[in-house]
Amino acid sequence: MPLQQGDWNWFKSTYVAIARCCCSAPFCLVLPSMEGDLVMSGWDEGALGQIRETFQFLQLILDKGLALTPNPRAPKQRRTDQQKGQQADPDQPEHDPQFNLMRYLQLLGLMALRQEHSLSVLQSTDSFILFFQPEEGGTLQGLIAETKKWTQQRQQGPQQLQTPLRQHLSQWMLTDLLNRATKVSKCKQGDPVLQACLDKRLLLEDLSWPYLRWNAEQKALVVDKKKSVTMPKMLQHLEELIQDFRDPGLVLKFQSLQTSQAQTVMPWKLQLNMRSDRPYELLLELCHSSIWLLMGATLRPHSPKPSNLATQVRNMMPKTKGHGKGKNHNKTRGAA
Repeated sequence: MPLQQGDWNWFKSTYVAIARCCCSAPFCLVLPSMEGDLVMSGWDEGALGQIRETFQFLQLILDKGLALTPNPRAPKQRRTDQQKGQQADPDQPEHDPQFNLMRYLQLLGLMALRQEHSLSVLQSTDSFILFFQPEEGGTLQGLIAETKKWTQQRQQGPQQLQTPLRQHLSQWMLTDLLNRATKVSKCKQGDPVLQACLDKRLLLEDLSWPYLRWNAEQKALVVDKKKSVTMPKMLQHLEELIQDFRDPGLVLKFQSLQTSQAQTVMPWKLQLNMRSDRPYELLLELCHSSIWLLMGATLRPHSPKPSNLATQVRNMMPKTKGHGKGKNHNKTRGAA
């Protein structure tokens, strides 16, 4: 492959610079043309031999078409999302505006679904759901009454309100639960209130608060094998929660998720600040505890489902090929 004009100029300048650095003889170099011979004077034969030996492979270095063949034994690299997105559909050329628009909408929908998933993961780490039964004497009726009272005070004068509604309702709910638990703890043997708690399995024989789980066969809540919480420990947890909930920045959301008047169970969402670890740990420990049945409710961690919009976007996305299960999938599963 003949040298190009740019490569030839680079060759001459590099040749001269290296020759000046490597040789101590008087320098005189004549390069008449690209095709002509190199004419040197004032050099000894040893220096000229070293220079020719040094630059004999320069032609291969300047050859831009030279490339190493790929190693067939090298492991295949996993394609990134950007490389996957750069693949062109053979039926739709890349320069087609309609194809580019459809590809853009595809990537936009995929990004929206990933954002929805990230938000769901965050909500599952800082939120709880309280399921209230609309029964007489339950805490739900008190929450509704406190909401009306708070609204009236706000209309009369906002300066009279010291706490936001979400903090006021959450504090009132925990205080009401503590009062109910304290009343049960002071009951003596044979008291109707204590006997009702024992009959409904809110309390065990040692007056500890068990954990309950749903039995699909019996279609009822049954006592779980998880170690129950003693009465003094439960009262201590509730007092600590009430103290923590005095922080105005703790509760981010406490509101009803009711969507229909025909609902028999009223869900309420309680969302805490992610920087407050101790209140979250306490509530997580009290999830599925029978203590919440005292106020006609149950507490569970929030497990959000995909929104309706996210479901519609997912259904409109083109079906992609799933991941393989491997050659020995059935063997491994049978062995396990």
